[in-house]
Amino acid sequence: MRHFTHPVYTIIPITAQTCEQVMEVFDSNREFFMLTEGEPATLAGCRASASAVPPEFDVANKHFFSFWEGKKCVAVLDFLAGYPGPDSLYLGLLLVHGDLHGAGVGQSIVNALLAAAKKDDFAQVQLAVIESNAKAIAFWEKLGFVQTGTSTAAMPGGMVNVITMALEI
Repeated sequence: MRHFTHPVYTIIPITAQTCEQVMEVFDSNREFFMLTEGEPATLAGCRASASAVPPEFDVANKHFFSFWEGKKCVAVLDFLAGYPGPDSLYLGLLLVHGDLHGAGVGQSIVNALLAAAKKDDFAQVQLAVIESNAKAIAFWEKLGFVQTGTSTAAMPGGMVNVITMALEI
């Protein structure tokens, strides 16, 4: 995305080679990884995330970013531009350092993403949340996302029920 910047944080792309630098954010969210992966975060999992895309999707439109305040990585964001349709963004992961939950970091990053998406002519942001992740559902609803349906998703820990959500921008 051409216009994605943040007024406070330095945004740095994450690659399989730079995953070690963001593992503190992953490690600080043990509850999330136990829910989604069935085990604590791993470096191998981060590396796999760096290039994971749906079948037939151009990896050039995958964006996996870290957000830095000085020397501290405060968050990780993963999204697909042009998925599932050309005017959509699909948010795969927003992970804020566990020490910063509730401090407005996630909301600030999402607001910057939405502003950039609008400038780049996207009309909608979509995501899915594991049905049992009440904190995440409340977070996204607070930002204006609405539930659009339910589905199941294959996760490393097995099949899970998810709630799909979207926000028209």
